[in-house]
Amino acid sequence: MGGQMDESRKKATICLVIPCFNEAKRLQTKAFEDAIVKQNLHFLFVNDGSSDHTLEVLQAFASQYPNQVRIVDSTPNLGKGNAVRKGMLDSLLWKPFDYTGYWDADLSAPLSEVKIIVEPMLAAGYQFAFGSRLLRIGGNIKRNGFRHYVSRISATFAAETLGLPVYDTQCGAKIFSHQIVEGLFKMPFISSWLFDVELFFRAKQLWNKAEFYKHTIEIPITKWTEVGGSRLRFNNLIKVPLELFKIRNFYKNTW
Repeated sequence: MGGQMDESRKKATICLVIPCFNEAKRLQTKAFEDAIVKQNLHFLFVNDGSSDHTLEVLQAFASQYPNQVRIVDSTPNLGKGNAVRKGMLDSLLWKPFDYTGYWDADLSAPLSEVKIIVEPMLAAGYQFAFGSRLLRIGGNIKRNGFRHYVSRISATFAAETLGLPVYDTQCGAKIFSHQIVEGLFKMPFISSWLFDVELFFRAKQLWNKAEFYKHTIEIPITKWTEVGGSRLRFNNLIKVPLELFKIRNFYKNTW
């Protein structure tokens, strides 16, 4: 059974959108190269108005793998959510992938985790699979204590707003079947940093409750390591309820 699953994964075409903002010094091109060679993954990098040499680094990498790496250059900066949206929609014009998702450029979740998320989709036909950073025995989840607690409070607010038993809406490891990409990403996001929550509301618009639970799965990833470079302040926590209220009001007609 395991061998059959490996063969299915090799045959499935998978594209990951990687939003990039000033990643020139920390982009792990070797890790992306390994994933291209060993997992046959495709990558669509979105340079989101970077002010450093990110675009040049990406272009040099793409020149080595022109069939499996695509660059989208966005100026001015769109913010992560709409940079992801731009990449997801562009992937529809690139190739007819079976699955398309997005992944954090810093590889907090290593690319080896892609198979953890994709395999249940292949086995059971899930159309929306997303990773969660669940601290547990047997997992290797390394997080800064303050960020963990702030994230857990925010995640609880998000789950209550959605009315869904979601543990982690914000993990930057999400994969979708090609059938639902346009439906989820055709409209711009109204939130610059809680766009993931909007995706769940949009999925609720696509499906009724029974269909949502049939097509969606949350999967604890096995490895995740906090990467420095982004700031999380206490006042971000204060803003969360206001941002979630704005989102809830915008998607008020969902179940």
